[in-house]
Amino acid sequence: MQNELSPEELEGLSPNIRETVVFLRKNGFDTSDSGDGTNHANGMECALPTPHVFMPVPVKEMVSEADRLLGILSFVKKLPEDFGIEVSYSPLDGVAMLMLFGVTDKDLS
Repeated sequence: MQNELSPEELEGLSPNIRETVVFLRKNGFDTSDSGDGTNHANGMECALPTPHVFMPVPVKEMVSEADRLLGILSFVKKLPEDFGIEVSYSPLDGVAMLMLFGVTDKDLS
């Protein structure tokens, strides 16, 4: 996993989720998809309507990685009450995905 994103990769992220992605990567999470919810509101129907960051994790570590993410976020003072952490596994492709919902850059500042 490469923790730092290039300037071009950072520029490609939704503006209100960039620092969240950087924060997660600095804490050892690989990120694969993210958005701040504005693209959906602006007509991109395939975009999720809520802030999110998806992180692939090893299948055997999916629960411990979810717990680790919650532990890291417990130090954030202004998390929204409705934020969420989920983990999902697909036996079709063997991918486990850790998902953070409802957290944006303003929550981490």
